[in-house]
Amino acid sequence: MCLSFDGHPIYYRTDTTDRDVINDILVREEYDCVGQDVVDPKLIIDGGAYAGYSTLFFLAKYKNAHVIAVEPDDESFELCKLNLSPYGERVTLVHAAIWPEATGLVLHRGELADGREWATMVQVPKTGETPDVSGVEIGQLLRDSGFQAIDLLKMNIECSEQAVFSRSCEAWLPHVKNMIVQLHDEQAEDAFFRAMGDYQFLMSRPPTLFACTRIAQKKPLSHPPASPSSQAKNPLSNGGFEDLRVEPARIVPGSWIAGSSDIARDWQTIVCDPQFHASLAVRTGKQHAGENALLVRLNPNQPVVPQSAPYVAIESKISLDVRAGERWGARAFVKSQGAARPGLTRGAYLFLRLLYDDKTFVDLTTEPLMELSSQYVERTGTLQIPEAPPGRAVERATLWLYAWIANPGSQAISTNEYAPWEVLFDDVACAKI
Repeated sequence: MCLSFDGHPIYYRTDTTDRDVINDILVREEYDCVGQDVVDPKLIIDGGAYAGYSTLFFLAKYKNAHVIAVEPDDESFELCKLNLSPYGERVTLVHAAIWPEATGLVLHRGELADGREWATMVQVPKTGETPDVSGVEIGQLLRDSGFQAIDLLKMNIECSEQAVFSRSCEAWLPHVKNMIVQLHDEQAEDAFFRAMGDYQFLMSRPPTLFACTRIAQKKPLSHPPASPSSQAKNPLSNGGFEDLRVEPARIVPGSWIAGSSDIARDWQTIVCDPQFHASLAVRTGKQHAGENALLVRLNPNQPVVPQSAPYVAIESKISLDVRAGERWGARAFVKSQGAARPGLTRGAYLFLRLLYDDKTFVDLTTEPLMELSSQYVERTGTLQIPEAPPGRAVERATLWLYAWIANPGSQAISTNEYAPWEVLFDDVACAKI
């Protein structure tokens, strides 16, 4: 059967997972998750190209890109050739499986996940097994391509990622600028984060994927790391990259996808207006302290209506044990980067919310950061815990991060007039004084 995309027919198999993959990639555009961080790439490697639908998406979106499509399954590879034939020399087809080294591998169908067509995996042959397909190393693909770097590496390689990130990846990782990878289990996550430990990057978590952009090797820190004793006093911290575990993104009411609702495991997006990208991306390497910084960005082409102030509110999941009369110190290092626009306001701050048992609340705020800064600015506040109103008790006390923009005028304003603007919160802490 065939449909059409980008002016060309696309072919799929009936009664298979092909239509589901087409919906994920060409309708929902799940591989658009790198957004504005990838501009005019020259070389894209599509590892696990399946029937070519992800390659089609990349070719249509990035008109100057050459894509190397790698697929091990015979039947899917034939369909891949059919779907990609209109693109001629813009595509290199490789009938192989992404692997740490060149070797023979055995295809396993119907053993992974739901066992359908998209779940084909490869393994090293056992005694007596005959290889079905060759493994190919990413570094070799780059060398054969004639390009100097991989502008975007996409890998959906069905449980091979543990092997790929465990062996020999130090030879090709320095040449990768951006990456989209699906990690199928905890062992794959462990291998991935170990391999990426020497790199700084932005990471967002769309459903089922890890998107890492602006990848670069870390530079030595210009400040000493926090001592274990000082870290122990801080019950709230978005540091600790080695312990990072992420949850899938979720759909929030309002018919738009908020991105990752919980990239740093102890934080969650509660409110996010469409003008914001609230994926809570993690920046490693380029931060004030620790290993992570929570990131909020503006979305382009989302106008701000007159007399409105869109905002994003992010809550820590950790409830603090507070008592009336106590003094608590809240602190974060905040960076607000972007271009100045006269007459428009924007800012960011943190606050402690006391939620009472009748579901009312009071917010204890710190000084907002409203100016733009290329360096982190420390924002602190001494917060006095008030007496609860008569007949009420504190049910929960949590730290919140907050960013907003405002249009006080009479005309709608495009967020392009605010942008580029992003806010990073790092080294967040709240402790009793």
